[in-house]
Amino acid sequence: IKGTILGYKPEMKLKGHLNYRNMLSGNNEDIPFSVAEDGTFSIKTVLDHPTNANITSTMFSAKICLKPEGIASVEINLPEITRAASKLLQNKPSLGKGYLFEGSYASINNGYANLSDKLPSISPTTQQEFMQQVKEIATMNASQYKNYWLTRRDDAISKIKQVPSISPSFQEVAEESINLTTAMQLISHPIESYYRYINHISQDSVLKDYT
Repeated sequence: IKGTILGYKPEMKLKGHLNYRNMLSGNNEDIPFSVAEDGTFSIKTVLDHPTNANITSTMFSAKICLKPEGIASVEINLPEITRAASKLLQNKPSLGKGYLFEGSYASINNGYANLSDKLPSISPTTQQEFMQQVKEIATMNASQYKNYWLTRRDDAISKIKQVPSISPSFQEVAEESINLTTAMQLISHPIESYYRYINHISQDSVLKDYT
């Protein structure tokens, strides 16, 4: 990802993170990045599959889709993001789109990023949410795990249909993304791994009294 932040000032010394879940390894990836004085930044990572991710800092946050070996560029309109987040300025005229993507998955990302505060997510978006999910899943059996993700999927799709001003085409993309994330979670099946983590049991040891 290559980015440029409009309205950036060197004294902001902005830093951020790219967060995503590798569905093949089960790892939750966290890649830090720093913004240069001219407002540009670059993030590099290796992906095993198309991936839903979150790009965040103290001044902006957006959901995006990443493509293996793909390159995405984004222009982040910080004045508009600040205006939209301010209770005092929300009624002022818009300063344009908060995010403008080009490159890999540009059309999807332009929808995702500019609706990120309105779209539900079935995956954790913070470390705190992720650890809470780990604790919950660690106590489940296979059937409970399946029902857990199917329920989260159904709830998220129901909420997507209620988002105002969402286009039918992007609604379809958003729903398919939720379905894909659900399928990846069901395939990953990390119950035993999470059980070991929560109970401080080595991943390569033999489990006793575990079903």
